[in-house]
Amino acid sequence: MTVIIRLFSSLSPSLFPLFMTTNNEHRTSNIQIFGMDFVIDNCYKYYIKKEFRDESMLRVIIADDHDIVRQGLFYLINRQEGLKVVSEAGTAGDLLKKCRSVGHDMIVSDLSMPDKDGFDMIKEIKLLNPAIPLLIVSMHNEDNYALRALKAGADGYINKDAESSKIIEAIRIVASGKKFIPPRVSQIIFNEYLTNSTRKEPVELLTEREFQVMVLIARGKSTVEIGSDLNLSIKTIGTYRANIMSKLKLKNDIEIYKFAERNGLHDF
Repeated sequence: MTVIIRLFSSLSPSLFPLFMTTNNEHRTSNIQIFGMDFVIDNCYKYYIKKEFRDESMLRVIIADDHDIVRQGLFYLINRQEGLKVVSEAGTAGDLLKKCRSVGHDMIVSDLSMPDKDGFDMIKEIKLLNPAIPLLIVSMHNEDNYALRALKAGADGYINKDAESSKIIEAIRIVASGKKFIPPRVSQIIFNEYLTNSTRKEPVELLTEREFQVMVLIARGKSTVEIGSDLNLSIKTIGTYRANIMSKLKLKNDIEIYKFAERNGLHDF
């Protein structure tokens, strides 16, 4: 068994040349300190004691583009029995990289990342490992974002302003293989099931891509910038813009912005 141990975080493994042998294939190094064997991950500065891995410890990767949020999650999770943060990421690209190279059992991530659309990030994570539990912890309106995140592949969604005990509860539920759905969202789903209602809110008429384009328009991005962000042509963006205005009965970008603001979508 091994135990994930975070130590010497400010020191480079190169400081231990007399004790180290390198495994280039896995980018790890073996060292001996005070008679104990350790495996060092050269990329992420996480040190794993080889003899005592506690298989009951849930290894968590956390991701958020704000340092203070990551710090809060780090200390909140590490205070809990059976939970351990093994790596952190500040961008979607960094998170995807660590998903490939850092041993983990679960991911807790923000939805809004500076380098990639959040729903696309969820899909890429699930492509790498469909079975990995993924909890989204976001500041955004549950009514408009939770269902879309779940449909993209997330296993749970909770607001950042939730009580810390509720966030831990969500982590444990998702880690157990179940879905964590916010009470308000589950009520909406339940009501629709009971009434067999086909009526949808205007924003629900949009496809996932149309929703993404609408949010970026509301943030003031140009057609070229939106195309670059979503890897789409200018013509395709124009088609999505026309669809958005038609479905929402809006006339221009200003009305798109006002619609997004009324529905709490403009800051995504």
